[in-house]
Amino acid sequence: FLTPSPPVFTCCIAMEVKIEKAEKSEKSEKPEKAEKAEKGPRFVDVSYKINCISHIDSVTSTYYIDVKLFFHWIDPKFIGRKKNESVDIKTEGAWNPDIVVTNEHQLTSVDQHRDIKVNNSATGELKSSNQYRGTLFINNMDLATFPVDCQNLQICLKPY
Repeated sequence: FLTPSPPVFTCCIAMEVKIEKAEKSEKSEKPEKAEKAEKGPRFVDVSYKINCISHIDSVTSTYYIDVKLFFHWIDPKFIGRKKNESVDIKTEGAWNPDIVVTNEHQLTSVDQHRDIKVNNSATGELKSSNQYRGTLFINNMDLATFPVDCQNLQICLKPY
């Protein structure tokens, strides 16, 4: 029999962006949305697909997870680039959302090199993903109704 694939969930976080004066002086005709993305916080859409959750341990307040995180953000420097074209952070000066899992216990990044690609050439939207496997801490574990308790298993993310 067939089982449905796990759903993909989404959220959005804001990350501070530092823009150097040289970048500000280079004015070009860009859409209004892209200009707003250059200033102040940059919004990163984060979605995730949970492949596996297991080994929920009430003694250590941890659980095992296999999860893939997907990131989408706008960088006006890449307006006009071809869709799915790879972007090199070092040589092209692309901004990269550096996200940390704050409730990690023993977490390993499965993807050794994260590819950043153009997702929408009209807006300069970029995309990236990263897969993690390992254990996370369970915040505020409540065992009041043990053994029929229900736990809130969180993946806590923040900008580095």
